Amino acid sequence: MHQGQVELIHVCKSFDESIAVDDINLRIKAGSYCCLLGPSGCGKSTTLRLIAGHELASSGQIIIDGHETTHAPPSQRGTAMMFQNYALFPHINCTENVAFALKLRGVAKPERRKRALELLSLVKMQDYGDRMPDQLSGGQQQRVALARALQNEPSVLLLDEPLSALDPFLRIHMRAELRRLQKELGITFIHVTHSQEEALALADQVVVMDHGYISQSGSAREVFRCPDNEFVARFIGGHNVFTGEYQQHDGERISLLGASNQLYQIQGNLHGKPAGQYRFSVRTDHINVTHQADTLSNDNVVNCRVTDSEFHGSYVKLNLKVNDEQIEFNAHIPDHIFQQQHVKNGDQIWAGWDRQHTWLLDSY
Repeated sequence: MHQGQVELIHVCKSFDESIAVDDINLRIKAGSYCCLLGPSGCGKSTTLRLIAGHELASSGQIIIDGHETTHAPPSQRGTAMMFQNYALFPHINCTENVAFALKLRGVAKPERRKRALELLSLVKMQDYGDRMPDQLSGGQQQRVALARALQNEPSVLLLDEPLSALDPFLRIHMRAELRRLQKELGITFIHVTHSQEEALALADQVVVMDHGYISQSGSAREVFRCPDNEFVARFIGGHNVFTGEYQQHDGERISLLGASNQLYQIQGNLHGKPAGQYRFSVRTDHINVTHQADTLSNDNVVNCRVTDSEFHGSYVKLNLKVNDEQIEFNAHIPDHIFQQQHVKNGDQIWAGWDRQHTWLLDSY
């Protein structure tokens, strides 16, 4: 049976007059991988520390596996924390680092050594038990810290930006290892990160935070494909945000008028009486470009100028600016199509997308 259901009910945390976490409600399913995602200062690390008990909530409730833990000490919450700097003891070897908690509980040396080696084996570090922490690479130190965090068999493992200190290649490798380990153990992982790519690759549930609030919570696909608001669309990346004045709508087809009389056709439902400005997003990989407008059959076609281009291997990122407007947006064009189009910096081109690839955003 999976362990580790976590629920936060109207949780707030203030430091003097500064509000770090502002009335958040969140439920994390037992046995899932959850990523708290957001920019620096958004409240994600404070939320993690509140769950761990390293900070106490100013108000609200924290419930873990059905038990009220809001004011319980960390040792009574069924959680374990893996810190960003790993916090290994430099004067003892890896096996002794992992066994340290058992030593404090008075477990006999043979038994605690056996358990430590089992955990080192779980993270594929069984051959490094006699090494000191300074004899290990960053990735190896992380594995030892992970084994140590699992020593008390927590139902929830809390990870504070665990991959940020690793090089890009090792980060991708350790990402897969964390996911494998979470599935193998069947416990809940709650992972703080500012990397959109990391969150999307790892998480069953992505929680996007901003200024102490939860902007959106859902599966990785839901959050990426269907952002609730402009902040999520821009922070998750891969989305352009446009603004237009309401003109008319017919069913799910909505017409908006942008600057310079640019008419946008978007898809969505207007709840309540339509009026004023609306924002919508378009994914960068759903935009087509061409030098000839009549070769585009899209619902939306805009004239723009290429201000810059970046080669990203499988695709080229074009930075585009709409003529006579201060609107800038991006298009990700597959490299083989980019080569066929012969698009250069400074070119006047046409960009197009279909209304079914637009997403109507809530106000924020």
